[in-house]
Amino acid sequence: MKCTARVTIICIEGQHKIRKFDAKQHNHAQEASKPDVLKACIQMKELAQISNYQPAQIISNVIAITAHEIRPCLPRKDALRQQIQRAKRVCDVEVETKTLDDFKLPDASSITLSGMHFSKDINDGTERILLFTTSENLKWLQKAKFWIMDGTFKTVPTLFRQLYSIHAPAGENVNSRIVPLVYALVSVKSEELYQRLFQELNEWAEENELELKPDFVLTDFEKLQSMQ
Repeated sequence: MKCTARVTIICIEGQHKIRKFDAKQHNHAQEASKPDVLKACIQMKELAQISNYQPAQIISNVIAITAHEIRPCLPRKDALRQQIQRAKRVCDVEVETKTLDDFKLPDASSITLSGMHFSKDINDGTERILLFTTSENLKWLQKAKFWIMDGTFKTVPTLFRQLYSIHAPAGENVNSRIVPLVYALVSVKSEELYQRLFQELNEWAEENELELKPDFVLTDFEKLQSMQ
């Protein structure tokens, strides 16, 4: 298939920058953007399997957190909708795990595209925590003066009670943005399990020779939590 898209560039201080891009005619991904395109597609499929969102909402949510320069390289929306619908159908026919004891985190959900493990499966008595982050994310957490923590009960697998997330600034200078750096699925909402979560997070940081001590933590659903 021939791509009829056209891009106009402009040279600013010796660097070429995109001035105009006809995304509607674009029908293939650039080689350099393939890993990021694949990442976005995987995120859409995973969201399709763990939520009740419609395809249009899933596409919108993932595009919103995808870099601007990658968005034009994504497949067309009708192709994305088909991928999402297939992911939902596969999820529907799979035999659902009935108990936490039987639940096993798939390898595809615990390894990054570069092959790094980014999950911890934590047992606390009869309860479970699935903790997701990377060493790079932990470095940003260490640098951050503040964290923003939040929890949702909407996009959570059946066996778990809450999806907990920690957001903090990442990036240097003008490129700094507040982004989610840690995700955790918890099977019950309790102070004891939250304490275990942060204990494991701190130990993970120590394994990478990092120390997590933000000046303060903001949250809109629990009391202000000290990380000392």
